[in-house]
Amino acid sequence: MSSTRFKTFALLATIAVAVPLLGCGSDENGIVFEDPATITVRNLTNGKILRVFFKTCGAALWGSDRLPSDPIEGVINVGASKSFTVEAACYDLKADHFSGPNPEEEPLPTVTRLGVLVTSAAPFLWDVEPEGATIPA
Repeated sequence: MSSTRFKTFALLATIAVAVPLLGCGSDENGIVFEDPATITVRNLTNGKILRVFFKTCGAALWGSDRLPSDPIEGVINVGASKSFTVEAACYDLKADHFSGPNPEEEPLPTVTRLGVLVTSAAPFLWDVEPEGATIPA
């Protein structure tokens, strides 16, 4: 195969692989989504957010904790945020956070947000506030 033919073949092969992936996205675990969307969780509480859960609207069970188990990367500090790639859908959101200076001695308050529509065109920013109440969509 001549050099020009090989280059043309290589270019066409690259395009054939790349085109189907346009519009796709993946999360931190490498899961690929056909219609990726983003949920950003911003911590406006008085303590670190330790766990973040999502479930599709109407699902009975919460998914696994979306934060890594690492003690540094696995929290959202006060005033900080983390973004998560998900499939575009309707979600219920839940976050557990510290509420005071002695987290080992205090229960973790839970904040939930129900019925959030997340699409590729409309990423969702969730400001987690210290209320501990369920906020309807």
